[in-house]
Amino acid sequence: MPTPTATGHRPVRVLEGRAALLAGLLAAALSGCGGEGPTPAGVGPVKAPKGFTNLTGTGFTIAAPDTFKPESQRSTNGEPKLTLNARPRQQGDDPTLVAVIRDNKPRSPVADQMQVLEDVKRKVQATGVSRQEVRWPGARQAFVVAWTQQTTEPPKAPGPPARNLQLAVQVDDTLIVNVVATAPAASFDDTEVATVLRTFRLIQG
Repeated sequence: MPTPTATGHRPVRVLEGRAALLAGLLAAALSGCGGEGPTPAGVGPVKAPKGFTNLTGTGFTIAAPDTFKPESQRSTNGEPKLTLNARPRQQGDDPTLVAVIRDNKPRSPVADQMQVLEDVKRKVQATGVSRQEVRWPGARQAFVVAWTQQTTEPPKAPGPPARNLQLAVQVDDTLIVNVVATAPAASFDDTEVATVLRTFRLIQG
């Protein structure tokens, strides 16, 4: 992925398998994050608030406060990935971040993928699980799934639960873009990760 450029304020089994793959990619992006929390109700696109900086990635833009530091990498599927970290990570820290991950040549449409994601989260007894279809500029179809989950695996001591929002937008038959916001559930509303997610836009044309 090209280095993000800033503007503005500063210079089925198959489906389950696919869901597992995407979950792996997201786990890599979230780097070990773990209650109830806000549901997707009312989640929709917003203009970048004052004080947010616009960033351009591969086929999209997103905006975040200056405290979010962008990092461009490649996902394990070879696609470019942009991670916006809200603060420097220390070992053992709970992540507060937004990640944008491309699913090129998806094996199933976004509606099926997000249904599987919801089912998987309910199966593992995540809390606050909900799924909602949303309208998103330039998207053929889009969904938001929300859940709270403690993902720390034994023998590590369990950490505080994390709240997650995942926006998935179907661009066309060949591309789905996932935007994931995660933060500790207790402070999710104060972190602005949900607002950052809502500024995501596809680049048209």
